[in-house]
Amino acid sequence: LNVSVHALAIEQVPCEAVPEAAFDSVVCLNVLEHVADDVGALRNMGRLLRPGGSVIVFVPAMAEL
Repeated sequence: LNVSVHALAIEQVPCEAVPEAAFDSVVCLNVLEHVADDVGALRNMGRLLRPGGSVIVFVPAMAEL
């Protein structure tokens, strides 16, 4: 497999160091609930994806849900 892994502060993207459509997948685990601008962070994730890419998001929820 040819896999590259990058760690980014999603609330700080966009930045010059990361071009648009740079990734096939974005994985965000237990992070989004801590970001003040969660909608902006999701937009940034979408901006980083190549067409047809995938965003995988996991956020904790109460057991009642």
